[in-house]
Amino acid sequence: MLNNEYIEVLVGGLMMVIAVAVAFFMVIGFLEKDLLISFVTYAASLAGFAIGLHGIFMIHRTKE
Repeated sequence: MLNNEYIEVLVGGLMMVIAVAVAFFMVIGFLEKDLLISFVTYAASLAGFAIGLHGIFMIHRTKE
């Protein structure tokens, strides 16, 4: 079974990938370009980065 730290890294990476995909879909015109969606994708990307980084730091801390 996966530890909570590895789940944090996976969730953070998934949030970042989804945010990039939504932004890409807005650029190619599949989704409507909207300021609210842009802010939400930016927030999801930033939150995913923070969650993933926290998971990586916790993995590093437990290995020491």
